Amino acid sequence: MEYVDLICRFTTGLVFLAAFVGKLAGWAAFRASVPDLAPGLPPTPVAVAVVIAEAGVVVLLAVPMSVSAGYALGAGLLAAFTVAVWLALRRGTSGTCRCFGVTATPLGFAQVVRNALAAAVAVLGWAVHAGGTAPDLAGVVLSLAAAATLASVLVFFDDLADVLKPMS
Repeated sequence: MEYVDLICRFTTGLVFLAAFVGKLAGWAAFRASVPDLAPGLPPTPVAVAVVIAEAGVVVLLAVPMSVSAGYALGAGLLAAFTVAVWLALRRGTSGTCRCFGVTATPLGFAQVVRNALAAAVAVLGWAVHAGGTAPDLAGVVLSLAAAATLASVLVFFDDLADVLKPMS
């Protein structure tokens, strides 16, 4: 299970790192998208809090003694993001998903699915995390490769969903 933990840890960390870097790179656009997902809340403080929390997930997952806290924070954020997108869709909001900063994908069910899948990865990692074991280097490299693949699928989920849509 140590390799499942590593895959989940690397995947969750990479997804949040991509989100953090993307939001900083497209800060103005990300900040402008906040009212669509968090109506009534002040956009700048919410945007700052999201970016700080995402960086926190990466740091917590990188420090062996705080991995469980990183999984918990990551899963909690992803659950909140899932609910925020779901509610925005129910309200009929026609905003954009700036989840990874620079892209401007219209809000849709794909973000709900993506966030729920990413949350499931974080919860699985938290559930199997035992800590204290020293995996071999080959296992770490394979886990990192698997995580990079899975993280890429999650980060580019909107694009994949768009490509896989039936043509009308």
